[in-house]
Amino acid sequence: RLDDPSYLFGSRPLAPKKSVRVKALAYTGCSIKSKRTTRGAWGDALTADVKAVAVSPDLLEMGLDRGDVISIEGLPGKYKVLDVMHSRHDKTIDIFYGNDACGATQWGKRTLNITWQ
Repeated sequence: RLDDPSYLFGSRPLAPKKSVRVKALAYTGCSIKSKRTTRGAWGDALTADVKAVAVSPDLLEMGLDRGDVISIEGLPGKYKVLDVMHSRHDKTIDIFYGNDACGATQWGKRTLNITWQ
């Protein structure tokens, strides 16, 4: 079997999607005093063009990891896990809104599903 290219390089089924219901908040990189780039907990630069989220530590225990891509119910596109929230949060994500404080405020707090591979 190891000499069969279709076995070695054939398509394999994807792992089943994982889904969890979470509280979803929004945050910005705004800082009146500092002009430095906002960074996530792992040091990743969070710029206005990055679709990023911070996740509560319990979601990391559920299988999410730095750099994982998630889908957020009600939002188009994919978001990358680039930050971690304080341990006081559970089953919570924080969506990065760049410098759009108005957009973050309008988002408010919602309960929705996220999915990832």
